[in-house]
Amino acid sequence: DGADFGHGRMGAARRTQDVLPRHRDEAELSMGTTERDCISTSMSACTPRMAIWAALLSVLFAASFSLVALAANFTTLIPAIWVNPLSFAPSLLLAWSYLVLMACVLDAAPPEHRVWALLGLCFLVLYATINSIVYVVQLVVVTPLVFQGYGESAGMLAFGPRSFMLSLNALAYALMSASAFLAAFAFPGRAQRFVRRAMWAHGAIGPIVIAAVFWPRMTYVGALWIATFPTMAMALAGAFRRVAAAASDDGRIRPQPCEPHGPELRRQPVPPMPVQAT
Repeated sequence: DGADFGHGRMGAARRTQDVLPRHRDEAELSMGTTERDCISTSMSACTPRMAIWAALLSVLFAASFSLVALAANFTTLIPAIWVNPLSFAPSLLLAWSYLVLMACVLDAAPPEHRVWALLGLCFLVLYATINSIVYVVQLVVVTPLVFQGYGESAGMLAFGPRSFMLSLNALAYALMSASAFLAAFAFPGRAQRFVRRAMWAHGAIGPIVIAAVFWPRMTYVGALWIATFPTMAMALAGAFRRVAAAASDDGRIRPQPCEPHGPELRRQPVPPMPVQAT
């Protein structure tokens, strides 16, 4: 009786093993043409449109900051008293718009790579929180004091070499770069190669931003941020536009999710093991 019981159990296990590998091979074969070149199989219908707008707004705010910074350093077009408010305002909006973009990246990431997007979002929340505090303090507290002629009374709240606020600001942008570097791993496949490389390039700016706090000349190297961030944001917008959306006849974006990750693994029913009465 024990032998019959063991034989039945081994036979059932053997039948199960015969079924699963075949379906697993089919799944892997299907994933080679779908999962690797897709952003996600199930994102929210509003995610592509929201991501594209967030990316475009991020580029706009980053360009606004960059133009003010370049004009302040190489021309006299902007009075010195207006440089900080004109650069802080778009930087604050950039922190919020880029946060929305990274939330869309998390929603669109494939499940097996979503942890990288989640890590990127966590680092970005720190960046957005720190810079929101820094820029709001500058716009609400420091700037009015400067306009009234009491800029010196701002004390440690004012921007300056190795100042408290400048250190926080540098830390925030280093976190932003780390966020991009980590989230890049959420875009698998050859189709997303340019997106990954653009995010890695922006992620490489992080150590330079920290180094610029101690060696101000590194600021000129960190200025590559002016090119790496818009490139990354536009690459993300293109990825969402190309992979997750398509234009309909009326010009509106209609989400088109990728194919499922291979066929569903359907296990054939296994007969119950015989139980011999004793």
